[in-house]
Amino acid sequence: MTISTLQYTDRADKDLEKIEKADAQRIIKALERIKENPREHVDKLKTSSADSPIYSYHVGRRFRVLVQLLDDRLLVLVLEVHQRKTSYRDF
Repeated sequence: MTISTLQYTDRADKDLEKIEKADAQRIIKALERIKENPREHVDKLKTSSADSPIYSYHVGRRFRVLVQLLDDRLLVLVLEVHQRKTSYRDF
């Protein structure tokens, strides 16, 4: 059992501010639940690099949270939060 720390990038904070408050709260609660063992809940993006992989976490059917897992610091770095239809455009 590993307990990780959640850290949000400035972009992730802005993304959460842009969506409805109820959805943002649901996403934050979902991220809190995966802190114990994040690797069980995320899927690696095929287009991400081997040295710094990006993972996708599905929150319901509408939202995708892009995260980076930094094991050396037990850190889940939340990069972006988007609706499913727009979430993978930059990766």
